[in-house]
Amino acid sequence: MKRNCLKENLIYLGLWIILFIAPLLSLYIRTATDATTPFNWNEIMQIWKMFAVFLAIFLLHNFLLAPLLIYKRKKLLYLLITALLLLGVVLFESQHKPPLPPRREIHDKDRHPSPIKNGNVSPDKQAVGKRHRMPPPPPLEQHQLIAVFILILMFGMNLGLKYYFKNENTAKAIRELERKNLEQQLQYLKYQINPHFLMDSSPIKLGQNKPKQTLNQIV
Repeated sequence: MKRNCLKENLIYLGLWIILFIAPLLSLYIRTATDATTPFNWNEIMQIWKMFAVFLAIFLLHNFLLAPLLIYKRKKLLYLLITALLLLGVVLFESQHKPPLPPRREIHDKDRHPSPIKNGNVSPDKQAVGKRHRMPPPPPLEQHQLIAVFILILMFGMNLGLKYYFKNENTAKAIRELERKNLEQQLQYLKYQINPHFLMDSSPIKLGQNKPKQTLNQIV
């Protein structure tokens, strides 16, 4: 069991190391292929800050939330805490979202008016000065949806690996139990063999009993 736990943690460590190294390799390749692109450490640090948030959430899920579902089988509690965690991520992303461009009020006079028909002024011409506002933003923006999608994939990968190693440990425990049970059965069969029965059925013992049987027949 300890060996499988070590394997699982090594897999997680390798994946996160690759994830943190990927931005460095990507920026290095861009600077190597394009001499005008500088190696911007600020860009790397921004990506690493985002990865650090995901790493903290992953550790929370791996050591606290996933055992609730896999080992303690508390599905409702797991789903409730996970939903609250995803909601917290959405709220965090909404507070740290990139700034949007300022809304611009559009006037009809900026548009090209339609031509006059039948001597009447077109409706666009009559509505000069009328203001139009941009539609409100959607409830979840693109970066929030991407963050939630990444977290769901990350939780699914975490649960999949934990289930795999749990089944490995269960199968290993069953094999060990079967081996011990077989050894106990063999030991029990050895104790069932009576040493007195062996002595009574030996040729020497049988030869000693034969004269007594002959004497009884003569009498």
